[in-house]
Amino acid sequence: MRTSEITVEESKGYEDALESPRADLLKEFNDLQEIFECPVDLIPLTEDALFTPEGNCVGKSTLIAWVREHHTHPIHVTPLEEKDCVEREDFKILLRAFKAESAAIHTAILQMNKFNESLVLDQFHAFKVSAQIKSDAFDHIKESFNLKSIPNVIAQLRIDKNNIDHLKYWDSQNDRCFHGRGGVAITHEATGETFRIPTTVYEMMRVAAAKHKSSHAFNIAIEKARTHRASFFSNPFAFMTRKKETAELYNQAPDTNRMTIK
Repeated sequence: MRTSEITVEESKGYEDALESPRADLLKEFNDLQEIFECPVDLIPLTEDALFTPEGNCVGKSTLIAWVREHHTHPIHVTPLEEKDCVEREDFKILLRAFKAESAAIHTAILQMNKFNESLVLDQFHAFKVSAQIKSDAFDHIKESFNLKSIPNVIAQLRIDKNNIDHLKYWDSQNDRCFHGRGGVAITHEATGETFRIPTTVYEMMRVAAAKHKSSHAFNIAIEKARTHRASFFSNPFAFMTRKKETAELYNQAPDTNRMTIK
């Protein structure tokens, strides 16, 4: 008569049957680890990773070594200095949580057996969902730090038609450089005040108010609006007389008419 005891042969059979699903889980686990991987040296990021002005997150030692030797961004090959790269507390918290969850599920996978297989599979599914949430949060952190993301470009260029401070700024520039002549009249919806905006700036405001698939597409549209005709930005008189901060809108470019946002 058979007892409830499991023989050595049966136990080995159960373990052999688990090897395939365990291997699959470990492969998927390793793939998920790439969420927090340095894009330069492809090794796991640590909490002291640095964020560049373009919104990239790079391992600290890797980035500092590259910048000190080349003085450029290791991905975009644009000028970059060490002082422009910073750590982020929100990233540290996110990475810490991801690593804790990763360690727990990795141990569970390695200890998976016939009796807890279903539980481990459920735990791994929950880990995948959590990893995706953290991946989205990481992307948001990088985008929010990207000085050329859509909201930041709009703020830098003062081209939000619903922002009364932006309208006042360009109205004053239009008045100072063109003595109130020319430009396009815009009425601020909230206050009913009317401002006269340089034509090219008005076109850029129209671009800012539209929907765009990506920051890259937005920047291309902004650049097209800015350079499609002789404009406030390229007029020699305006170039000589506009405020210093206006000249700095394109990263202190000596000739803003030739500067391209990328």
